[in-house]
Amino acid sequence: MSDEKTTALQPRFQGFMLSTFEQVDAMAKRLAESDLLPKILKNKPADVAIILLTGIEFGLQPMAAIRGINVIEGKASMSADLLSGLVQQKVHVCEYFRMVTCTDTLATFETKRHGHSEAVKLSYTIEQAQRAGLTGKDNWKKHPADMLAARCISRLSKRVYPDITQGCYVPDEEDEIREGRGGGNGGGTVIDVSAIQGPFNTGSPELDEKAQSIVDRINSLFVIEEIKSLVPEIKTLPLEYQRRIKPVYVARIHGIETGEILDPEPEPFAEQPPQDGPATPDGNT
Repeated sequence: MSDEKTTALQPRFQGFMLSTFEQVDAMAKRLAESDLLPKILKNKPADVAIILLTGIEFGLQPMAAIRGINVIEGKASMSADLLSGLVQQKVHVCEYFRMVTCTDTLATFETKRHGHSEAVKLSYTIEQAQRAGLTGKDNWKKHPADMLAARCISRLSKRVYPDITQGCYVPDEEDEIREGRGGGNGGGTVIDVSAIQGPFNTGSPELDEKAQSIVDRINSLFVIEEIKSLVPEIKTLPLEYQRRIKPVYVARIHGIETGEILDPEPEPFAEQPPQDGPATPDGNT
């Protein structure tokens, strides 16, 4: 076989594989020296390493992580486009993720997760933004449609794919994190762990039953202090269970903080048979 043919059959460049902390550390130190790096990361190899490690968790190449990720108070943020892209590239999980409408007063997106019988549609309105005190910001005044879309994408992604988004924020939510208001972490809807990764079925019926019991109690409580009182019990479970319970815990608390969870009756899960028509986690039918 000629050299020309051999070259043609070689796979194209697939990016870097950082498989050890030493490799991450070495790359972070080298990148931190560059004048082309964002100024906030210049000469800060430890901060660069955090960005790289966060990128690895999301399956991003090093430079994509540098371009697209910020870490504020330990919470990752990325653009709405990147966030929805991460979801859509998981083709075995996300069947589709699409925009229904986007105007200066309303943004609506819809997605369907493989294995779920119904799609989930979510809207974010300018009235919601006004109530949250967002519309006085410069970006909201100049680009209301884009900002509504970003909020809608963020909420829908985290509601339906918390196992992929891992509580990630969009940049507009960073101010809320800095101000201690929590950001838009998925809108606080009730989340059933079986809607994320299937029911607990790890081969330990006793642990599975205990974990599901905790999830059920989280979704039944309306007082934040009572939810937080479950933390010691959650920590007695193996890490695998803790990771799966975390998005349920975080979303429930945020929903109560923002006033989105007020009804004493739990919302139906999207995958359960509808009573009076198809239901979605945000209450739309």
